[in-house]
Amino acid sequence: MEPGFRDGLIYRLMPPVEWDMAVASGHLPYNAHDERDGFMHLSAPHQVLETANKHYTVHMELMAAGIDPDVLGDMLKWEASRGGDLFPHAYGFVPTEAVVHRLAVRQNKEGRFVVVEAAG
Repeated sequence: MEPGFRDGLIYRLMPPVEWDMAVASGHLPYNAHDERDGFMHLSAPHQVLETANKHYTVHMELMAAGIDPDVLGDMLKWEASRGGDLFPHAYGFVPTEAVVHRLAVRQNKEGRFVVVEAAG
C-alpha cells in the first residue's frame, strides 16, 4: 500500500473544488462518470493512484477522501472492474461525515500521481 493511505478505509478522488461543494451540501458530489453509471466510483487504498493516473490525467491537484465504509452500510457494494479487481461503489450519496482522512495527491515531474501530504 502506498504511504499515507489507511487500511480499512475506501477513497474518493476529487479535485479540491468538489470537496468545497461537499462541505456546502453535506455529501460528496457525483461526477459525470458516476451519473452515467448510477453509482459513486470509489477505490481501495491500493487502487487510488492507479485510478488517478488512468482517469484524472488532466487534473494537477486531487484530493483522496478517506471514507469509513461502515458509515455507508448497504449502499456500499464491491464489484468487479478493471482486470477483475473488486472496486467499492456507493449507491447513494456519501455524507461528508463519512470522510475521516484526506490526502493531497499531485502529479510528480514524470506526470504520475503521488501522495504529497495530508490534506487538512
